[in-house]
Amino acid sequence: MNRPDLLEHEQGHFDLCEVYVRQLRKQLLAANLKAFNLIKDGNAIYKQVYAAYLDRQELYERETNHGLDRAGQVKWNKSISDELSTLEAYSE
Repeated sequence: MNRPDLLEHEQGHFDLCEVYVRQLRKQLLAANLKAFNLIKDGNAIYKQVYAAYLDRQELYERETNHGLDRAGQVKWNKSISDELSTLEAYSE
């Protein structure tokens, strides 16, 4: 069974994960972590970003009906692409 729409949807999950990787990098850099606050503050930032990531993945599934809602998928593709562009400075 060839389902390019399914691959597109799964790519959205992957790209959405990259959005949150970049957000994590951005927040960790902005936190100006030092030896004395690295573990406590670094973990707090990670937990906050990870929770937001999980919520967003669930929303993605609902609003695209697991990739079956074409209009929803197109909307999310654009949104994710825009976010990746906005966070380009944190891609590595």
